[in-house]
Amino acid sequence: GNVAFWVTESSEIVSCPLVGCAVNPKRIVRSAAPVATATDATHVYWRTTGKRTIERCPLAGCDTSEIIAVDQ
Repeated sequence: GNVAFWVTESSEIVSCPLVGCAVNPKRIVRSAAPVATATDATHVYWRTTGKRTIERCPLAGCDTSEIIAVDQ
């Protein structure tokens, strides 16, 4: 796609267009110890190290993530 997603040092999943992203990436969600992001056409997914879950949030952002798998 044309957008990059990553985890910040403050445990936020953020996104930014590959071209034209200046200083302010878009906050998607804050999560406990997120790592290893992946996306599909509708959601961003990540694993948490503390809770050992797989979670997701719509690409547009969310206040609370959805847990879709546990003990991962």
